[in-house]
Amino acid sequence: MEQKIITIRMPAYDQFSIRKEVLGNQKKDGSKRAAIVAGIHGDEFEGLYTCYLLNGYLKNLLKKNPEALQGQVDFYPSINSLGLGSLNRAWPFFNVDLNRQFPGNRDGHVPLQAAYALLEDLKGADFVVDIHASNRFLLEMPQIRMQDTYASTLLPLAQNSNVDIVWVHGSSTILETTLATNLNEMAIPTLVVEMGIGQRLTIGYSEQLLKGLLRLLHRFGILDIPAEELPTINEPRIMQDNEVWYFNAKASGLFVPEPAIFGRYVREKERIGRIVDPLSGKDLQVIEAPVEGLVFTLRQHPVVYEGSLLARLTYPTKTTTGGEEDA
Repeated sequence: MEQKIITIRMPAYDQFSIRKEVLGNQKKDGSKRAAIVAGIHGDEFEGLYTCYLLNGYLKNLLKKNPEALQGQVDFYPSINSLGLGSLNRAWPFFNVDLNRQFPGNRDGHVPLQAAYALLEDLKGADFVVDIHASNRFLLEMPQIRMQDTYASTLLPLAQNSNVDIVWVHGSSTILETTLATNLNEMAIPTLVVEMGIGQRLTIGYSEQLLKGLLRLLHRFGILDIPAEELPTINEPRIMQDNEVWYFNAKASGLFVPEPAIFGRYVREKERIGRIVDPLSGKDLQVIEAPVEGLVFTLRQHPVVYEGSLLARLTYPTKTTTGGEEDA
């Protein structure tokens, strides 16, 4: 059943609505409600496709077994559909990051109204999965990111989500205005998934996450099927901030990564890529792994300026984190 969580009047007298799809119900005693949120940024497509996959799977399952869904699943596939229509990461016209507008304001500007309506509609959910892609410059392996403040609650869920990495990081005031922080502060367990790259769709990552979502629905008693029918999932690597190495450009030029370097373990001193100067024909920087580890982030846009983020590597040590975060 399709529902509108907010309708906003547009300048030319037409209307814009944020919609959700509801499967099942919470009328049964003790039943749970899950919510899958995507499209907060208009240039992220992995979440939209994941909603399609899970929605289709559940509807096909209900045709065969109407009792398989013992709770409610809400799909919010495209929160920032205005941004989606224009391939704009931010909310168009206002040019603000919707994921920095929470808890929102019912009487504020349009993005604040949208944030307020979404947060209000999610109240009462038993768990939420907020799906993101990276920006258009960086490719990310499927990962869940969480603040250490909420790790005791979220880690058991993240370990059943079929992502490759769970990144537990320190608290930040920047994150106070995100959807996930506001929901977790309301004691609604919320996982933030980041995978793929902006403005493109990595189909395999959505298929991978689908398996984890089915496991989570089963864990909460929403999906009632025999355990042996659940998909097999992989255990993620859990890492802390001090187990991540950042590689930043030391010169402006073209970044040329090594073939098939993304998503695999590299040896110490193994080359990850180069920054080259087309004018002089010289290598301006050769990027090598300082330690053995997994390359889980890799720049895809070749044009870089000094300081641009090129790659991230995770390694099982307690040494000081290298490089800088900002691209």
